[in-house]
Amino acid sequence: MNLPVIIDTAARVDGFIVSMTSCDGMTEATLEDVEGQPVRCQLRDGVQAAAIALLDWSMPVRVHGLGRWRREHDGRWQLELVRVAGWAALDEAAPDEVLAILMSPENGWAKLPNPQETWRELRGPD
Repeated sequence: MNLPVIIDTAARVDGFIVSMTSCDGMTEATLEDVEGQPVRCQLRDGVQAAAIALLDWSMPVRVHGLGRWRREHDGRWQLELVRVAGWAALDEAAPDEVLAILMSPENGWAKLPNPQETWRELRGPD
């Protein structure tokens, strides 16, 4: 008998909130990820939970935190749960709108003392 492989490690999920429940000080939200899969998200912080509940649920969000991953028999990894450390509402700007801003001479980079160094810091280590 093969036992499932389960690990807890960092996780980040983009999706739409489809439900929220609360019991005994714990709030659980279900996100539908970009592939249409449901992902359980635990929110232990009541302020975070209240803020997410007030969002327009038709807008996408990104949650990040400690994820519980299970390796399926076919070798795929399935995210079972995220213990949410933080979240952000996502902008729905189209890619061509974002590129137009980035390509514009007035995008703000020229005003920085060292734009390339700032870019390296934002990008992080290779």
